Amino acid sequence: MNKQILLLRHGEASHKPGQDDFDRALTAQGREEVRVMAGKILALNIPGLQVFSSPARRALDTAILLAEALGFDPASIGQLPSVYEASVSTLLRVVNAFNHKTSHIVLVGHNPGLTELANYLSDAGIYNIPTAGAVLISFPFDDWKLISKGTGRMIFTDEPGLT
Repeated sequence: MNKQILLLRHGEASHKPGQDDFDRALTAQGREEVRVMAGKILALNIPGLQVFSSPARRALDTAILLAEALGFDPASIGQLPSVYEASVSTLLRVVNAFNHKTSHIVLVGHNPGLTELANYLSDAGIYNIPTAGAVLISFPFDDWKLISKGTGRMIFTDEPGLT
């Protein structure tokens, strides 16, 4: 079965002086952005989604809101520490390591890594994935290990402010 990955950037996060970047929480607007995008993702009717996330608070909270909207247990979210502040090469290693039995993945993370990964995998030409923005990329492979530069095709991109 072909593989699909939905790259989802975390919602808008707070910026408090002296606060560690890892611990930044979603703002009220960020939570609303995620709710809007969760509805758009739900409408795509992607079967059997598995959600993986950076463990940074804003990303994990985004993943939890998405899981709740999609109707599955937030405890099933896989936390991947290497996604936090990851380069494209690190993110590609994460993607290549996904279990081949899983066909549809949501990866919740951060910029600039997610935007760079979307462009690397699919030549999407995206300047910037905004907060709570999503990019869905499809691959003609049965194994995540086969995914590499330019092997994907972007089939969906959206952001909370778009209609």
